Amino acid sequence: MPDAPSSSVLTQRQGDPDPVFAAPKTKRRWRLKLCLIASALVVALSVDRTPSVPENPPPTASDVRSARLTFDAISQVGADPGFRPIFIGWKQFQTATQLAARAGGLRRVRVERLGGYAHVEGSAALGLGFWANVHLYVEPDGEGKVRVSGRVGRVPVPSVLAHGAIWVARFILKLRGVKVPPIDAMIAGLRLSDQGINAKLNLPTQTKLFAALGGLQPGGIDQERVALTYCRLVKEQKDVPSLDFAEQVRRSFTGGDGSIADNRSRFVALGMLTASTKLGQLAGGTQTIVARCGRADGGITLLGRADLAKHWAVSAALTSAFGEDASIAVGTWKEISDSGRGGSGFSLVDLAADRAGIFAAKRASDEAGAASEQQRLASAQEADILPLSAIAEREGMSEPEFQGRYTSTDSADYAATIRRIDATLAGVR
Repeated sequence: MPDAPSSSVLTQRQGDPDPVFAAPKTKRRWRLKLCLIASALVVALSVDRTPSVPENPPPTASDVRSARLTFDAISQVGADPGFRPIFIGWKQFQTATQLAARAGGLRRVRVERLGGYAHVEGSAALGLGFWANVHLYVEPDGEGKVRVSGRVGRVPVPSVLAHGAIWVARFILKLRGVKVPPIDAMIAGLRLSDQGINAKLNLPTQTKLFAALGGLQPGGIDQERVALTYCRLVKEQKDVPSLDFAEQVRRSFTGGDGSIADNRSRFVALGMLTASTKLGQLAGGTQTIVARCGRADGGITLLGRADLAKHWAVSAALTSAFGEDASIAVGTWKEISDSGRGGSGFSLVDLAADRAGIFAAKRASDEAGAASEQQRLASAQEADILPLSAIAEREGMSEPEFQGRYTSTDSADYAATIRRIDATLAGVR
């Protein structure tokens, strides 16, 4: 005869929780509450009400030239495989870091030597009056390998988590077809001194490096498409020479399929023909493309000037590879550098040509307007590419002259001038 049910079961009311499962459910609820509280605490400790880094001043001509020396030194090291020594002074490193950050829209960055660390600190606005203050600490271990750690607000990021985040970033890039070697495969013999940073670099070759950077732009640049257009342009230029940039634009964009990928490759091919075959690095293969297609003589002009054709073509190619902001930054930095001693001076005319090329590439990279922009360029006349009224601007300004007129490239007066140029360029559409 089976045992009789206990009185507790007999008296349990319908709808009451089963006592066997009540305790576990209560524990799960408390675990969830604790997780939410812990998450809220981490978020609260990660953000601040004020930035820890003041806004960086606009770059001067000497700043840009210093940063360019750093970028050039890194590029030269990356030109050949194998570890090669490099030295970067603290001032150069700080200037190059701040300019690179500015190109990405971050204007609060500080670099310093902090004991045995290289300390990179940045502040980014999160909205609603909150800021993310991020600290990155880079130091050599006993063997000269790179060890990275950090801090976000008051929340420490130990080395194991920092390197884990780097691994995740590399994995994501790999899924997108961009292979970035591990840190230890690129940097060795790291040593920090009072003067600067000594290390041995084994970067991807310059071609591969540019290809990887280009891959960060959605769609990237297709080398085969670039080669097909560039080969055709070189052949047509040899068969029927023309120094008219508008003619080269029409040749470049005739017969396309109207896709974003096709447009981007055609801008790079046009830049190779007009300005420099080195732009083939944006597609990962200058030597490969030139060996296959040869070269054409230069001298192509826009509104009677070869420099304007180059500014338009290079800016359009850079926009296709890296996006609008990076291309604008590069063009602006060049003019700032030119305003220094011995330079040709700050030219708003050159900037107008830059921005005309940038806007064309931007429209050609828009899903809704890619096909129509390709058609427009396939029949464009010189006035459609750069209207004469857009170059009615000041040129040859020395740094003191530019600062006397505009103070800096961050001033309201300078912004108003750029808006006027943009309004003129908008009329070509």
